[in-house]
Amino acid sequence: MVNACPATVQPGAWGGITLTGGTANGALVNAAVRFAATGILITSGASSTSGSSVFGLVVSGSSIGPSAIDGINAVKTAISVTTSSISGGARGITVDLSGGIPGTPVRLSGNRFTSTSVEAIFGQALAGQPVWITDNRIQSAGTYGVRLLSADQLVLRNNNIAASGGGPGAGAGRYPAIYLPALSADFAANIRGNVGSGNGLDAVVFDGTANHDLAWITPSNATSTHPLGYLLDGALTLQGGNLLVGSGDVVKSLGGPITINGGAVTATGTPGGSTTSNSAIFTSLKDNPSAPASPVDASDARAVSCPSVLVTVCIPAPGDWGGLVITSDAAGNRGTSRITYGFINYPNTGISLDSGPVPAIKETVPTNFRLTVANTTIANASKDGINSLDTPFSVKDSSTIQNVGLNGIIGSFFSPANCSSTTTVGTCVRFNVTNTQISGAGKDGIIANGLSGQPTVVTDNTITDAGTYGIRLVGADQLTLTTNHVRKSAPPSSAALRYPAIYLSSVKGDFEVGGAGTIIQGNDGKWNGLDAIVFHGEATKNLTWITAIPSAASDVTFGYLLDGSLTVDGDFVTTEGDIVKIMNGGIKISGGSLHAVGTTLGTTFTSLKDNPGVSACHSVFIPDPCPVLPATLATNSDWTGIHIDAANSEFTKGKLLYATSGITINSAVLKLKSTLITGLSGYAVTTTGTASAQIDCASIHANGGGVSSTGAAGTSVMYSDLYGNSPGKDYNASVAATATNDWWGTNAPSPSQYSGFVTVTTPLAQQAPTFKLGAGAIAFSSTNTNTSVNPAGNFGRGTLTVTLTADREIDPTVPLGASFLGPGETVPHPVTGSWKPDNLTWQGTATIDLPTVNAAGINTLTISGAKSCVPDGNNVMAPETATFTLDFGKATVTGPGAAQSIGGKSATFSESVNPNGWSNQADTFVFFQYKLHSGTYVPNDLAGLQSIAQNPAGLLGYATIGHGAATVPVSTQVSQLLSTSTAYDYRVIAVASNGITVGPDHLFTTLGALDHFALAAVGSPQTAGTAFSVQATGYDVGNNVLIDYLGSGAVVTGNLSTAPAGNCVGLTCPPKYGSQSWSAGVGTISGVTAYVAEDNRTLTLTDGLVSVTSGTFKVNATGTATMLWISTAPQSFTAGTTSATITVAQTDAYGNPMATAAEIVVTLTTNSGTGGFVDAITNAPITTVTITMSDSSASFKYTDTTAGLPKITASPPGGSTLTAATQTETVTP
Repeated sequence: MVNACPATVQPGAWGGITLTGGTANGALVNAAVRFAATGILITSGASSTSGSSVFGLVVSGSSIGPSAIDGINAVKTAISVTTSSISGGARGITVDLSGGIPGTPVRLSGNRFTSTSVEAIFGQALAGQPVWITDNRIQSAGTYGVRLLSADQLVLRNNNIAASGGGPGAGAGRYPAIYLPALSADFAANIRGNVGSGNGLDAVVFDGTANHDLAWITPSNATSTHPLGYLLDGALTLQGGNLLVGSGDVVKSLGGPITINGGAVTATGTPGGSTTSNSAIFTSLKDNPSAPASPVDASDARAVSCPSVLVTVCIPAPGDWGGLVITSDAAGNRGTSRITYGFINYPNTGISLDSGPVPAIKETVPTNFRLTVANTTIANASKDGINSLDTPFSVKDSSTIQNVGLNGIIGSFFSPANCSSTTTVGTCVRFNVTNTQISGAGKDGIIANGLSGQPTVVTDNTITDAGTYGIRLVGADQLTLTTNHVRKSAPPSSAALRYPAIYLSSVKGDFEVGGAGTIIQGNDGKWNGLDAIVFHGEATKNLTWITAIPSAASDVTFGYLLDGSLTVDGDFVTTEGDIVKIMNGGIKISGGSLHAVGTTLGTTFTSLKDNPGVSACHSVFIPDPCPVLPATLATNSDWTGIHIDAANSEFTKGKLLYATSGITINSAVLKLKSTLITGLSGYAVTTTGTASAQIDCASIHANGGGVSSTGAAGTSVMYSDLYGNSPGKDYNASVAATATNDWWGTNAPSPSQYSGFVTVTTPLAQQAPTFKLGAGAIAFSSTNTNTSVNPAGNFGRGTLTVTLTADREIDPTVPLGASFLGPGETVPHPVTGSWKPDNLTWQGTATIDLPTVNAAGINTLTISGAKSCVPDGNNVMAPETATFTLDFGKATVTGPGAAQSIGGKSATFSESVNPNGWSNQADTFVFFQYKLHSGTYVPNDLAGLQSIAQNPAGLLGYATIGHGAATVPVSTQVSQLLSTSTAYDYRVIAVASNGITVGPDHLFTTLGALDHFALAAVGSPQTAGTAFSVQATGYDVGNNVLIDYLGSGAVVTGNLSTAPAGNCVGLTCPPKYGSQSWSAGVGTISGVTAYVAEDNRTLTLTDGLVSVTSGTFKVNATGTATMLWISTAPQSFTAGTTSATITVAQTDAYGNPMATAAEIVVTLTTNSGTGGFVDAITNAPITTVTITMSDSSASFKYTDTTAGLPKITASPPGGSTLTAATQTETVTP
């Protein structure tokens, strides 16, 4: 049978075991099948064998191989292979259940596979068949370790595949450890615990359906045994389960999307480090980050997929895989997703959301959003970054969407918001995009439609290089759109059709400039096709217009453009320079007012096709090419004008152009001032209902009609141009109306220009303003006017005021030129001024100076340049002139003048001055100067005099003398400032408004110094205590009375004595030498008082060395006795002895003795108990002494045995009016 036995037996040496036909089955336990072509081939379809009622083939504890083809090949037959080893051959085990009975089980568990040239385990046609592959170890499979086709009842657990699939270095020949195409499985329960290392791809590659949760495992190229991660080579559907992707995980896919049916995607990355990202990453199977482009991609290095048998070209591209799709399942479970710190790369659409709206009935877990994306990047999508269909979602927290083929974010809504269903989770929002960066979108950066009733928040986003609109929102009526930045990286090509940065279609929102909450404000950017928010719809509160302006190198706040009608539910406010452009429809103001108040340019309301402001031609709104300026695409029927049905309104300094009608007001007062309305097909201003209009300085012409007043009576047109409108339609009214000071296109309006209800008053004779015709006037005034000669006034040095009154209101922003020339002058003098608030009166001034600057005589004023307040037409005046007279006359010093009342140090100066009429506003004043005859006045020059005349009140002899034409005497006195016997000059200075006049010098000489006094006789006798006067006169050496002598150095003395009593100064009364009063050299010395009765008294008057003494006079006592007085000095003696004699007298009040008319018995007492009195002669003890009649005193002595200070008292008899006398004595030991 065998001719020779080879040294080595080769696989295929025999055919192997074949079980076929009928119910052929087999059971191999602890058996070995070696060197067969196929170890075991079973095709019988048997469903039982020895020891098993389930499997037609059971292999346990056996060894199969090496084989030439397959170790085991089962066709349509249930098999169980456990704890066996299979080696060699093409495949270890092949299972083909094509055409088999459903429910044919396969169990491969605890086996060891080595060195197969292709798969270790291969199964196909596994749909509907229970497959259990667990705890196997596969080593060195040539291609896949395990490949199972269409398995939908698979348990694949705890298998270990190593060194298979060509190994990590096989390049494009690398195979994954496990390949499960068209799979349907429960990963949480049944596909788990599979590990391996050193394979071509250490991964489970699959597509199909995950029936429950799938916790993603990222493939790793680690050399040690590790869990096999996941790769997708096609679409994956999670049916009601959750896809969990963690920090650093990488989900790679190719082809179809990852669809979440009624489950959730939870992708939770974390902020990355400097070299490795911790994002949750979704990317293309072609993405090979072996040399990562940026740190955010570095975690992809663990998820090697390319090159391999799956993808040979490692160049990822947009659309490589289908992205994430989140939808609802058949049971109505809503798919959700929360992606934080994620990275979605190269999808078709990054995230497609279609799980449905929030229902009216609150869900078990209420939510605002089905999808929340935060801190996540979506890049390189072939279509949209995020696309939501009627499903609320949120994108926030520094998320990024970049380089997408269509829209960055798109949302479409059809269902109501049902905010009441989510009250437990805060503010109801259905479309939220905040703090997100979107760049490189092929179409719109952010687009959403069907937003009516959907609370919408789009804030703090940055959109760069969107292909069409930066932000486009349709139907938003609960919109927060704030601080978004929409930019291009470079200025757009002039050939490109232009799109706006932001477009709000049928918007209803709050456009207030300030505030917070649901508002539209603070959006900016640069280099967009139109740097603007283009919108139509409704402003729910006040609208302060922002004019769109083109950007340069820096961002600009987006202004507004209108592509359709606008309703403002409040005030519509525009400011200086604003431009309101609208493509069609009109502006309706409901519940507020129009407040369009400008200063120079005002606000222009015009067609979007017109040229002013941001041009909208060659744009998505107006595709027509831009015309060559000043041509315009606008027509007189582009829009329908402004309709006001609310509050009093104002339109100043603006224009309204290219509409079917201008401003229609229904129920308030419209104030229209300095505004141009032209080029309309209908009326410029229409009043209806209870409305009226006050039109001032307007220019209304070339319209289908001018003013139509059919509302309340009282519409007025003043200082306006109203002409050239459709014939018979300049001013039509069905109620009382007025037209005052208007230009009608001719010097007298035709009755056909206005209706019978219009009262026309003082129509203007010409269109240009004038100051000399009609109500015009030119008037002159001055701060220095002389009407004494010219009743109209001659004007001198000072400020000339020119007052001009125009015949119609003037534009005060246009300067008026005014200047004048005098006789012989060639250089005009400017008059500088301004317009008064009435805009009819201009007032200016010019400084008039001495003839060296201005020319006296008739001067001619020329005025020009004034422009009427109407904004167009022949509105500039023709030059006009007027004359006035300049006069530089001064006051004159007419004399005569002379010094009077000359003393030694004083004099009075006199003069006469004529003001000569200067001036009505400032009276002429004078002052005096004097000097030594040999000296110089200070100041003596004109400049010095002018300087001190600036503050004249303190100057010598300053006095105002009016502004009459008569001579006025003036004088002043110099007192005590001159030197005696000295020659002086004086002069008067007259200061009038035109200058200074210096009077002539007047010489005088002062008297000499004080030489002597003359003192009048003093009357004698004088009475003690009674004041008297005496007169003195001062003379110079020439015996001239010194009329300016003031006695300031004069002193009066005398030989009068001091009285010991009287209590004038202390107890005593010293004499008084009175006070002096000098006038015209004569002094009165008054108040001289003597208190002591004595003879031969004199007074002496002394001033320096000059002295005079009066004759003697006598002083008598007062004549009235008033008291007893101890006239001797207080005593001092030794105790036990007697004092010296003590005298008591009857005196007047000053101690002057007075004789008694009858004797007086004086009682003597002491406060000392040891003291007593003795007679002055006999030393006999006494208690009284007697003053005899005609005598004035009596004497006694005092004795005391005790040392001390006893007080003695001398008392008059009872009934006497005299006061007692007391004295304190000193008794020494």
